[in-house]
Amino acid sequence: VTENAAEAIFVTDAEGRVTFANREAERVFGFSDEELRGRLLHDAIHHHTSDGRPYPWEGCPHYRVLRDGERMERRDDLFFRKDGAVVAVSISGAPLELAGRRVGSVVVARDVTALRAAERALRASERRFRALIERSTDLIYVYDRNGRIAFWSPSAAEALGWTAEEAVGRSRFDLVHPDDEPVLAAAVASVLENPALTPQIVTRIRHRDGSWRTVESVGRNLLDDPDVQGIVVNARDVTEKLR
Repeated sequence: VTENAAEAIFVTDAEGRVTFANREAERVFGFSDEELRGRLLHDAIHHHTSDGRPYPWEGCPHYRVLRDGERMERRDDLFFRKDGAVVAVSISGAPLELAGRRVGSVVVARDVTALRAAERALRASERRFRALIERSTDLIYVYDRNGRIAFWSPSAAEALGWTAEEAVGRSRFDLVHPDDEPVLAAAVASVLENPALTPQIVTRIRHRDGSWRTVESVGRNLLDDPDVQGIVVNARDVTEKLR
């Protein structure tokens, strides 16, 4: 079971010296089982912090597992390969007891380097997306499956006076002029029937001050997109242009 596990598994004696390392441990960290046996696990793969400072054994969570019998639940950390490369890991540890006597520990580490890199890339993508949305001159809002406003961009708030907190959750008809509700309803029905359509319409939207602003808008059905799950509307306030 341990040799075929998808996680690196180490067994140590009561002093923290390796007595066993499975195949995944060898693959991830570059040491053979023979090279690790008898070495302090901390000195082999956990000897420095990410900024290059020495990491004392007494400050390592593994030390407390052996000294105090504490369980080390899932926690993120950085280990090092034999060649010095950094490996992002999620680790767990537990004391190993036989006949009521603490004789060592078991440490399990999962390599999450690729996962953490993907998370960083996603956060960077989200920051770029938010920057684009917040700087867009278009009014951008999203209707969810129930026909309620799920997103309201800063430009929409600036042009129409309603903050995102005030707009989100409202029905899509709440701010539309009653005479223009059929136009909006027909546009929504068309994109629901055929997601490839992007109808362009002109409607009047109620400003927070009670006035009516005329907007040109185009909608796209992205209800099946797991990242959006809504009908996205790009609009422009053309009130002054029409005047």
